[in-house]
Amino acid sequence: MKPDETSLYLTLVEVAAQVFLINFASKIENPWLFAAFTYFIGGTITHSLFVLIHDVTHFTCFRSKVANQSVGILANLGQGVPSAVSFGRYHADHHIFLGRPNWDPDLPTQWEISFFTTPIRKFCFLALLPFFYALRPYVVSPKAMSFMEFVNLVTILAWDYFIYQTFGLQGLIYLIGGTLLGMGLNPVSAHIIAEHYEFIRNQDTYDYFGFFNIPNLNLGYHIEHHDFPMIPWNKLPQLRKIAPEFYENLPSHDSYLKVVYKFIFDRDFGVWCRIGRTKGEDIKLKKN
Repeated sequence: MKPDETSLYLTLVEVAAQVFLINFASKIENPWLFAAFTYFIGGTITHSLFVLIHDVTHFTCFRSKVANQSVGILANLGQGVPSAVSFGRYHADHHIFLGRPNWDPDLPTQWEISFFTTPIRKFCFLALLPFFYALRPYVVSPKAMSFMEFVNLVTILAWDYFIYQTFGLQGLIYLIGGTLLGMGLNPVSAHIIAEHYEFIRNQDTYDYFGFFNIPNLNLGYHIEHHDFPMIPWNKLPQLRKIAPEFYENLPSHDSYLKVVYKFIFDRDFGVWCRIGRTKGEDIKLKKN
């Protein structure tokens, strides 16, 4: 697939917007207004940057691996968290080893499966998703730090220091807080549950069609993405149109609210509802 530089230009726009919004947020005096601004505005933009990082992880922007990683690091400037290069390395395992315990870092660990079993605990699981998403790969299949990961770390730490010195602690809280809130209990992050949890027996990947494909940059076209991961986000609807016979009859979501409600309140549904594969066969992840 021919590289598409749209993600680079959108990243530049969103990071520039974040700098403006950091300045604005640093001057908000009402704590409730600041919290709402961080949750809704910061969470949405930082999550959009996460989607762009996810896309360039598949080398959709340039042919060069380092060039794509550099776009990811640029996107991290709008998040304040040095995650882009590491995410790319571990996310590759998710595609290669989809559903394989101890290989796919997207699969919950046995501790998560056993602990988050009640509605309150499942609510907490969603709120803490950014921490599980970030730390689980280092527990499941840790890798030695690469040079580009080191560059990513140093660049973002220096940037965070600059933000702190320029806009104060409140500006930095908006930046990093928005990232954590945007990946946690937030409508834009519900795709993490919608994509691979077993809502229908023996179906482990789902599409979503609804409003949130706008801020999430077509992330709902997830089956298409797994079939052709190097197709850029803005070309996925076109892929579906060209090959309707492969996608139109597959189950999909039309509401993230329904997804989150079922995940939290259905006692027969939860963290354990993933399809795990071992030696080429499907196994069900168990609560106990």
